[in-house]
This record gives sequence, structure tokens and C-alpha cells, in this order.
Amino acid sequence: MTCLWSHSFLILAWINQVQRPVVSDVVAESLGDFKKADETVTIAYLDGGDENVESLEKFVKENSRPLIGELLPHNHQRFLDRGWPMVCVFAATESERSGIRTTLKETARNYYETLTMVTVDPLEFPDLSTKLGLEPGVFPSGAVHQLSTDRIYPYPKGRGLTPHEPLSWGLDVWQERVKPWTPPGVTTSYDSLGGRLKATRSVSIKRIPGLSPLLALLLVHDFLLSKRGIALPATHGLRTSIERHKARLNAEFTRARVRRKAGSAEALRQQVTTEYLGEAARYPRWVRINTLKTTLEDQLTSTFKDFTRVYSIGEVTDASSGKLFHVDEHIPNLLAVSPSFEFTKTEAYRSGAIILQDKASCFPAYLLDPLPEDGDVIDSCAAPGNKTTHLAALVHSRTAESEQCAQRIYAFEKDKNRALTLEKMVKLAGAKDIIRISFAQDFLKVNPNADLFKYVGALLLDPSCSGSGIVGRDAMPTIHLPESPGSNTKKSQSQNSRKRKRGDDAPAESAQEVFVDDDGTETVVATEKELKARLEALSSFQLTLLLHALEFPAARKVTYSTCSVHAEENEQVVLRALQSDVGQRRGWRILKRDEQVRGLREWPVRGTVDASNGDSEIADACIRSYKDDGRGVMGFFVAGFIRDASEAVDVDGPYLRDENGRIIRDASGMPTLKATHVSDASRASATSSVPLEGPDGDEEMTQDLESEDVTTSIDESSPDDKDEDEWNGFD
Repeated sequence: MTCLWSHSFLILAWINQVQRPVVSDVVAESLGDFKKADETVTIAYLDGGDENVESLEKFVKENSRPLIGELLPHNHQRFLDRGWPMVCVFAATESERSGIRTTLKETARNYYETLTMVTVDPLEFPDLSTKLGLEPGVFPSGAVHQLSTDRIYPYPKGRGLTPHEPLSWGLDVWQERVKPWTPPGVTTSYDSLGGRLKATRSVSIKRIPGLSPLLALLLVHDFLLSKRGIALPATHGLRTSIERHKARLNAEFTRARVRRKAGSAEALRQQVTTEYLGEAARYPRWVRINTLKTTLEDQLTSTFKDFTRVYSIGEVTDASSGKLFHVDEHIPNLLAVSPSFEFTKTEAYRSGAIILQDKASCFPAYLLDPLPEDGDVIDSCAAPGNKTTHLAALVHSRTAESEQCAQRIYAFEKDKNRALTLEKMVKLAGAKDIIRISFAQDFLKVNPNADLFKYVGALLLDPSCSGSGIVGRDAMPTIHLPESPGSNTKKSQSQNSRKRKRGDDAPAESAQEVFVDDDGTETVVATEKELKARLEALSSFQLTLLLHALEFPAARKVTYSTCSVHAEENEQVVLRALQSDVGQRRGWRILKRDEQVRGLREWPVRGTVDASNGDSEIADACIRSYKDDGRGVMGFFVAGFIRDASEAVDVDGPYLRDENGRIIRDASGMPTLKATHVSDASRASATSSVPLEGPDGDEEMTQDLESEDVTTSIDESSPDDKDEDEWNGFD
């Protein structure tokens, strides 16, 4: 009954507030209502001559917020919401507090728009003086709390509260001649940029088995920011250990949000994300127009119709706000867009019409330049599928609208989960008819001489690498955590430091490097010796993959790329491949700069001569990019290999052409194949046995390709009618 009455009272108070005019007359009958109002009410006695609106507004502002207020339980949040430095003066009696307000009135008037000054009754807030670094029970006393930085400055004991003394001391605080107070159990550090105080309160975990500081941080994150809260049963010990403090956690979270002047939790999330993006915030959002589904012109008049075109990368990245785009001059159908715009919510992104892909990631497919005469294409390490679908778009662009694409792209991915991601990407991009996915098939275990790959003339290799060129890899926030009880961290570190030798065991650069493989496995490299060993292992695998690609009998083009900046994975692998037995036996050479497609031929950043063992031609043929050079791209490397065939190259492709180079067609309009060329449909419909190495690499398995009806080709059948097994493991 009491609860019901309380709710009814609040509802009636709200109704009265809504019904009450903003300005109204106070008469004897309504005076009681105004006295009970749960809001600030200004009552003024005005005569007929008081018509100056500005004077009235000033009067209301000054009287609705006193120069020095009284901090009370029902109004303390209002003072905190301002976010200004807060001066708290504690006094035991009302007469003392009233005297202090009178003494400091003029000081408060001078700083009315920059400081919040309040007097505090210790009985109303018994713990506040201690939290502000003041001695318990000693009054009058005071402190300044800078809400924006959470710095606390207790007023020196014994110093008077005359108008001059607080002002002089406040000037010392402002000029940072006074050090802030550090509460017990708080670790403080200053970052080099803003000098802002970062504090992490130590949490006692002795009574909570299994709750480490890091786990506590993750649980609190889910409690405050996750839509579903902590993903544990309601009675789980770890969950209850956090939620028993929910009132305090929510209050502290609100204070942190207010200090940052964030109006909501989502606004705070965006603010913090932008702050910790670090170097990534200086890069544009690269958007590739998927020409399998749309055109650049269509997207400029739809998705980007409200954007403004600029003519340099700098204009895109320097814009603090707004919608800007730049049409890239090196890669066709690529845009650099303002990084603040969220494309994942657009229809073009959801439908696969646009694909978010870094400019450097577009280099390999564009450099490979798959032409119809190149035959089929292989992507050896295809997931997640950006480069694969880029290949499909390039292949499709070289096919006339009246013709069906005869080329196929075979996409290999040995990890089943990543292969599923690749499949989704291919379907979304509309490349299902061009790309054949090999689920859980290791490219290194594929027989290059298999009949299925006899027409493969171009291969794209983008193997696992150190990832040292990826933007944002180093932009992780520093987290200050208290040590767990019984931790031997410091002891073990000191012991290890005594045993550590200089030289190869010295720290690798200023910070530890983290290698992330394609499967997500992280390897922390702490010393130069570990870095060298890791790069040797990676480059050995990369070279093995490249040499395997060079073995395909019909191959004429190969591109090799990494998102690494280390020469061991880049120029050194290229040199070893050119000097290898298969490289020399089959006549492979580097794709020279003047032989490359125009956009990449004009790209200014090339390989290094030192890393190329002094060979300037090879260095100039290699293409590099660096993530901190102002061009807005990630760190990347790509090089092309070509082979000059001993036999004459059929530049006309699979179709008969007339003397003017036009394809000869039959009476029905279909292109006429050369007698020596086997069509894609014929390959698919013919029953054949293709040898592939088994999972263990020591046995061959033979699978039959299902025969299609002789009257229906693969290209004429519905994609839904195709059997996944007809491509020997390809979808």
C-alpha cells in the first residue's frame, strides 16, 4: 500500500508539473502548489516598468543557481552533470556553512561560469570528505575535484578560508604547482599526449575464487555495455560477484560518461572507439564497387549521391566530419571514403554491391590481370574472399554480355570454417557461377597435373604472413590492472632479466610484435631471436606455396603478396623462387614494371634494392605500400611472375576470329570454338577421374565427376541443380 501511494504521489506531481504554465501568477490559492513543486521556481515581484527581457533572464539564471549551493542528496547529480571543477567546503553547522558562503561569495561570482562551488553538511555525506582526501572529522575543510580528469586536490590543513587564500591556492592548482591526491589502492599513470590521469581502483579478489582482475574487467564490460548483460546463469558465482555491486558500478559509469560529456552509453562507446582507433582513424574507408552487380556510375548516383567528391586522399582523411569520397587513380572501381561513415547499414553493402576492401588488398588481382586467353584461375588461400571476388569481377568484365564466361576460378581454403565464410562472400558478391570453392582442401596437396587444372593459366597467392603491415595492429589501449594475490610477476620478471643476455635475446623493437595467422592464431614475439625464427618459418612456408604454384603446366602468370613489411617474407622469397629449380627449369621471370597494368605501373612505392640483393630491376618490379606514408593504405607487398612459353602463345583465345580480330559466330550467334579447345561445358560433362592427394599427403584418392545430360551444359542448368560433388570437392 505504501509503494502504491508513493507511485501515485509521483504521478500526480508529474501531472501537476505538466499542467502548470511556464510563467504564471502566484496568488494565495496557488502558493501552496508552488511550495510543493519538484522543480526550481523563481518568484519575482515586478512592477509595470520591468519589461527588459534580458534583465529578467539574467535575474532568473542568477537566482535559480546560487553562487555557492548546498550539496544535498536530491541535487548532487545536477552538480555533477555540469562536469566543471567542483569546490566542496565541509562545515559541521548551518551557521558555519552560511558564513563560508558569505565570505566566498565574491570569489564564486568571478568564477560563476567555470566552477561549481558548494558547501557540504558532513552528516548528509559522511564518506565524501574521506574520498576527497580530507582528514575525517576535521571541519571546516575543503577540496577541489576536477570531474573531467578525476583529479582531487585537498585544501591544505591549517590554511585559512579567507577570500584571498582559496584564490591563491586555486591558482597553484590551475598552474599544476600542486600535485593531485592519490587515493590508497589506486595506480596512477600519465599518458604522454594529454597528461591525463588514468586511475584503476584495486579490487580485492581474495574472497572471490577464480575472479582475476582481467576477468573482472571483461565481466564489468558485459554488465555495463552488452545488450544481454553477463552471459552466465543468474545464480553463477562470477555473475553475482559483479552484480552485487551494480548500483556502484552504474553510478561510476554514469560519472565517467558525464565527465566525457557523452549523452548516452552509445555516444560514449563511439567516443572511446574513436580515441583508441589511433592510427586507423587517419585512414579512409576503401570501398570497391562490385561490378558483378552494379557499376561505379550507378553507385555514385545512389549510395554516394549525398557525398562530395574530392581529389586527394588527404582531403578525405583530414575531414573531421562530412561525407567525402575520392575516386582512386590506380585501381578501377575503387573509392576512398570518409572513415566516419558507417557502410554496413547501407543497402549496397548488405546486397553485395559494394565491398569494403583496402586499396593495397586490391593490388594482387589487378596485377594478375586475368584475360580470357589466360584460361582458368586459382586463388590458393582464398578466405575470406575479397581478392577472390575481385578476380571474378575482373574476369566477368572481360566477357561480352552476350557470352557466357568460359573461365573458372578455383578457390582453395583448407580450414572448413573459413571456407564457409568464403562461400557466403562468394554468394553475396554474385560470383557463384564463376568461382568454384574447394572446401577443406589444402592447395599444397593438389596435383598440378590433374585434368581439372589443365587450363589453369593464372594463380594468385596470398599466404599466411606476419601481418606486420595491418593498420591498427599496434593501436591497443594500455590497461592497468592490479596484481592477483600471490602473484610472482615482479619476481619472475626480475629473475628473467638477470638471466637474459644481450644480442639475439634483446627485445624485438620497443614493443612486442604479435603475429596473427590466417586462422587467427596469435604468436607473441618478444626478442630478436624469436622474430628471426618466426620469419624464417613463415618465409619457408611461403616459398613452398609459391614453388608449388609455379609447377602448374599451363600457368603463365602468378602473383605473390603479403600484408607484411619484412623483407624476409617479400623480396627475399621472390629472389629464392626465381633462383629455384622449378623457376629456372620452366622459364619463370619477374613481371617487370613496364609490363604491369597501368595503375600499378604508375604506383610510386617499389621494393627496396637492399632487400633485392642489389638488383634494381627486381626491386622496381616489386610493389610495396606502407601504412604510415600518408597514402591511406595498409603495409603490403606484391610481385608478379610470368613465363615466356616455348610454344607459340595463342593470343586469340579459345575462339576463331576473322582478319579484323572479331569472333566468328555461327548462324545462332554462338562463338565458334577452335578445334583444339575443349569448352568449359565439355569439361564438366565428361566423366573423368582426377587424382588428388589425400588428407595425409601420402595416398591418392580418385573421385568421379558426375556426367551431365549430353543435351544440357553446366552453364545452361540452374545453379540449384548442380551437385556439389561434380567439381571434385568444389562447390
